[in-house]
Amino acid sequence: MSLEPNTIGLNGFDLAGLDDNSVDMVAAYSVLHHIPVYLSAISEFARVVRPGGVIYIDHEMAPHYWETHSAAYSEYREALGRLNALPLATRVINKLLLLKSLKAWKRMINRTLWGLNDQGDIHVTLADHIEWQHIDNVLAKHCEVVLQTDYLVCRELKPDAPLYQKCRDSCSDMRMGIYRKRQPQ
Repeated sequence: MSLEPNTIGLNGFDLAGLDDNSVDMVAAYSVLHHIPVYLSAISEFARVVRPGGVIYIDHEMAPHYWETHSAAYSEYREALGRLNALPLATRVINKLLLLKSLKAWKRMINRTLWGLNDQGDIHVTLADHIEWQHIDNVLAKHCEVVLQTDYLVCRELKPDAPLYQKCRDSCSDMRMGIYRKRQPQ
């Protein structure tokens, strides 16, 4: 028996390469917004994980972010922007250099005409994002929630991250969920 982890790439539709109840763990970190029908992927996670196995999902944005856009989080993002801001001259030069970039023009066209960012994310507007409640509903048919928590990702560039330390208990932008597949009845 090999203890080497095996991985399989998603095709965006299913996990057809895996049998039912065949893996111990499925883990997805910040990938669901790249899958057009992500709830089908969630169903596939539940299909392939064995009873007693674990599904780990860690993804932005936490529901609190979409529902409220809290003042605390807005203040955190503004302070982070000021902290990490480049000098005005550097920002202007960077924008001018983008005029010569084919990739930048493609990104602008995709964003303007189709509402896509450069990765094809589905969460580009407030009304267009993953819905944690729907994920929970799909998984509730097969799994129990072991742990679900919202937290703030540290996006600060300083090693001691004082702004993050100050704000991490007052706002969140990520959710992590661990689900265990129930034994068949």
